[in-house]
Amino acid sequence: MKYGEMTSGQNKSGGFEAVQVILRGAKEVEVKENFQKLFDENGRGIPPIGLSSEVCDPKKKFKLIQPEINYAERLERLIKFFPEGTKFVSADEFQSRCEALLEQLRQNKLLSNLLNGIYLPICLPHFKITDYGQYLEESFLLAAANSYEDQFPKRKFHNYRKGELKMQVGIAEGNRHDQLITKMAEGPAVGIQFFPLQGYSILADREQVSTLPKSAILSGVVDMATAMVAYPDVLARDYNTPCCDCAANFWRTTTYSLHFRAHDGKLAFGCATDLDSADGCCSGGLLLLG
Repeated sequence: MKYGEMTSGQNKSGGFEAVQVILRGAKEVEVKENFQKLFDENGRGIPPIGLSSEVCDPKKKFKLIQPEINYAERLERLIKFFPEGTKFVSADEFQSRCEALLEQLRQNKLLSNLLNGIYLPICLPHFKITDYGQYLEESFLLAAANSYEDQFPKRKFHNYRKGELKMQVGIAEGNRHDQLITKMAEGPAVGIQFFPLQGYSILADREQVSTLPKSAILSGVVDMATAMVAYPDVLARDYNTPCCDCAANFWRTTTYSLHFRAHDGKLAFGCATDLDSADGCCSGGLLLLG
């Protein structure tokens, strides 16, 4: 089929001759990219169309408060409370890698709104994790307990799954948390912890991360506990601190997960049972590695 010649009045490209030039590749066409927002002006995830799991509005009185970041002091807490000899990067490297990652995020149109919410730089230790639950028992949860009780001497940490974690903790399918475990096996890892999923059920956390760029890793106990060691004043402040869902993990069977819940007088670590129940006082986390 033959088409008649197009004039500049009929075609915004400048007429038939201009179209021929474009088709020959001799002229660049300006294309404006439209990015779908993944996070709102508060840094919270925007549920994508078609999300099948339950999400509710955050409860406003449950909130995290952004601290000033002193990299050296936060790293000192990690070194102090993890087992002696645990390897971390230096304070200078911790800061430089995190600040480089923060700058990358500021330039990323898809992810930059994350920085409107709370963000916590963390340094993860060099561990070759073979039995996830055993490492929680022997390292991560002990460090979290000691850091919390040091920060709040009149309070206690309660591990309600004590003695029930070895060979019992796995990584739910498709949430990228295994990328973190691989990275930690190679050496100490550095990243930024975000909490943009308040009001999401655990199943919604897992569903949401599959719609995000591949650099976004759903948080599990390893990174949540590490953040708890470094920032007990932020993540376990009092009862109005959001519960931290470790949505990347399951415990015993795929119908159970794990979480940290702060109270005015204690910090509890236990299991989550109704994975498709949304609670406005609970938040899953995302980790971006630098």
